[in-house]
Amino acid sequence: MLSGRKVDSVKLWVAIAFSFLVVTSGVFAYESLRTPSPSLSPSGLDFSTVHQLTSQALNNSSGRPWILASALGVVSSQPAWLDPLGEQACLSYEGVSVWNASRIPLASGQYSTGVAPFWSLIYENASGSLVDAVSLDQSIHYVGPIPASSACGAEMATFLGGITASPVQTSEEASAQTWGIIGSSYVTAHPGAIEFYEIGAGQLFDWGSAPTRWIDGYEVCGLAGYAGTMPETSLAVKFLTPTTWEVINETGGCGTVEGYDVQFGAPSPPEALGSSVVITVPMTVNFTGPGNTANAFGLISWFLRVSLSNVSTGQPLAPSKLVCSNNSLSLSTCRASGGWFAVLLSPTSYWLDVFGSINGTDGWVLSDVPAYTADSLALVFGTNPGNSSLTLSVHSTTDETNVTGQATV
Repeated sequence: MLSGRKVDSVKLWVAIAFSFLVVTSGVFAYESLRTPSPSLSPSGLDFSTVHQLTSQALNNSSGRPWILASALGVVSSQPAWLDPLGEQACLSYEGVSVWNASRIPLASGQYSTGVAPFWSLIYENASGSLVDAVSLDQSIHYVGPIPASSACGAEMATFLGGITASPVQTSEEASAQTWGIIGSSYVTAHPGAIEFYEIGAGQLFDWGSAPTRWIDGYEVCGLAGYAGTMPETSLAVKFLTPTTWEVINETGGCGTVEGYDVQFGAPSPPEALGSSVVITVPMTVNFTGPGNTANAFGLISWFLRVSLSNVSTGQPLAPSKLVCSNNSLSLSTCRASGGWFAVLLSPTSYWLDVFGSINGTDGWVLSDVPAYTADSLALVFGTNPGNSSLTLSVHSTTDETNVTGQATV
């Protein structure tokens, strides 16, 4: 189960393919990189259905009884970073989860239905072990069991606090009411906003716990272009009874507005893979400032502008388009059409995001993917860079979040 930050590469592939697909002699040539991922999920499930299915399955398995402590539903038409509790401690669990949420199914259709393509239901048993039951567009998988003694279990226990989630409203009822109270006006002002539903112990920062009543809200903080900036307003309705509520207004920075120091390790020797030359550079991500040397969180790929230049001349090397053969996304089958592109790799070498030329502008394919210590950048060159030393740099794309990092490769 602990095989690293494993994410579904299908969404990355589809985002690339729908962005700039040209077919020539069996080769997929990608003419641009950046586009919102297509809506892959026209449907989902309501909370009651997910709860019934997962509760029955878990309570017929070992470790029972399993008690629901927390539920989170997410409706988003764009890839989103959710700023979850337990982010660092739990991200190593493989598969799509609240901690690896940038691959959640995307929603099409209307808000306010109480139906979501992504649900995260966290269950706890008497020993303190946890299971995250995840519904992905009507398909359910289970993350865990997560032992209470593990780093993830210990961190999540501080948030769960022995809470039992026992809703007295359906998600459909809460969502329909919230749409009339805040949703319609918020989405008008923030097209493409994320809708979320929470009950029990909160899985996201800011919104707190509500064991029997839904917290239903809207935000944009998890979307590229907003994450890491300030100020922005998120709104939620916390139901007190089915007919009374309070509105929670969170105005401020979207996620961390700390600075980041990206430290690059020793680059690998240039390696010929297919028709490309690849240099892989490991990363350590720290907060800037005195004493802030811990593994940082909240660094999203869209914050980073990656650049390469010749050490001797200072001449920049322009990133290029991406060309892949055999309908395959790998370092051996994808090449740069002229200059270079970069792949953000997980510690187990899964493709997380791609940086390259997007309609003449440098950018990322998905843009919302968190980058952590032990990830790496694979620099893929269309032609051998030879013996020339290159300066690899990362810069900020937003004034509110300063990012620095440089290495010679």
